[in-house]
Amino acid sequence: MSKFLITTPIYYVNDKPHIGHSYTTIAADVLTRFFSKKIDTFFLTGTDEHGNKVCSSALAQNKEPKKFCDEISKIYQKNWKELGIDYDFFVRTTDSYHEQFVKLVLVELKNRGYIYEGEYEGLYCEGCEEFKAPKDLVKGCCALHKTYPVKLKEKVWFFKLSSFQKELIAKIGSDLKIAPKSRENELLSFLKKEKLRDVAISRPADRVSWGIELPWDKEQIIYVWIDALFNYLSGPLSSIGFNFNNKHFEDIADVLGDFWPAQIQLIGKDILRFHAVIWPALLLALDLDLPKKIFVHGFFTVEGEKISKSLGNAINPIELKQKYGLAALRYYIFRDFSFGEDGDFSISNLVERYNADLANNLGNLVSRTLNLIQNYGGLEAKIEFKKDQKLEKLFSELKFKEILEYIVFLAREKNQLIDKEKPWELINEANQGKEFAILNESQEKLNKIFIDTLTTLKIIAYYLEPFLPKEAKAIDEAIESQKPAIIFPRIERKQEL
Repeated sequence: MSKFLITTPIYYVNDKPHIGHSYTTIAADVLTRFFSKKIDTFFLTGTDEHGNKVCSSALAQNKEPKKFCDEISKIYQKNWKELGIDYDFFVRTTDSYHEQFVKLVLVELKNRGYIYEGEYEGLYCEGCEEFKAPKDLVKGCCALHKTYPVKLKEKVWFFKLSSFQKELIAKIGSDLKIAPKSRENELLSFLKKEKLRDVAISRPADRVSWGIELPWDKEQIIYVWIDALFNYLSGPLSSIGFNFNNKHFEDIADVLGDFWPAQIQLIGKDILRFHAVIWPALLLALDLDLPKKIFVHGFFTVEGEKISKSLGNAINPIELKQKYGLAALRYYIFRDFSFGEDGDFSISNLVERYNADLANNLGNLVSRTLNLIQNYGGLEAKIEFKKDQKLEKLFSELKFKEILEYIVFLAREKNQLIDKEKPWELINEANQGKEFAILNESQEKLNKIFIDTLTTLKIIAYYLEPFLPKEAKAIDEAIESQKPAIIFPRIERKQEL
């Protein structure tokens, strides 16, 4: 059986990582930690390092593109480690293994008759590094970058995307699931209404110099998006030391079965068509399986404003961690926003949510329960763990907000039980040496309350661990030792980031 492959998009190195990049990558980490409890997982992430935008950013800093890429890629890797993200392999598109792989598969596609030479004329957005149809523009501008595209006419090589329209319509929703369902419906509506055009897979080298040479045409550079998509295959193969030199595609396809198809590919909504139209078509052309699920998450705004360099509101997740702690950050981004929808990031809400749910509720439950057990003189009982089927189902559906809401509900329910049963009074009765019948009844009640609460805390720790591994472990250790512990100290809002 192949590994359970979970991927993030690879991030463009024209800028440093912000909270949006962290959101996707922490989500992949959460999923990997959960599924690794029951299956052999593989978590792939990385950086996308070719194209004019990267070259321009490097030149703006008077650096060679490769040196610039090395520096930014290292920042991503360092940040992910600091945010508790435990990936299995970090792919870089400037690494030689990736370049060799991309050349090999493009030659295979050409040999199969899916690539041909032609001329393209259209409106090109430098920010997106792609051609735009007039209907995609807003008042003549790119909807994402708010800039006017440039009219270009140039010789390029094309991939026969149009050949796969009917097959894509047939497979999306069956072989390839797209979630949330609204995104799948959106994509199918597009495919049924719009005739797919063949896509340019190269750019003239005199216009785009920073990239991988097309192996059969030295005057052409492979289009950055085509190059980047193949990271999902090159990365896993490279992780096992696979050497692409002098290999045929069939050699690669055999080994690839150990990783592919991906079980979950996480992407942002802005790159849906690349991943759910072009990417599956390339795989079909190569006779490779489609990913099982593509999950499309929303975007963050910050205090109501879109994240942008010009507004200076691109929150640095490392600064956020340093001010409020990693637990607060990892908890908040999944507790306050439905995964798959847009959300507004607010520091005030982060502090309030952490304090209300974790410090005052779950943390309080751990502390008061173990204090009571200590006052009781200890509990001689083995605490059993059993899986919660509701939480299992929510994880399989990637419903992070609902998982955390239910965990909070379980903790609140046990706090209410303690408030209602007042075990401290029962402990007083036991300690005061009441007559045997009353003493025995008090002990039975106390044991039931403590076992019930600790069992729930075991369940909470198990399902909280993918989000907050350190704190979940601390809860388990506190239960085992029966010693009170402050797992979630309260935090206060600090000065603006």
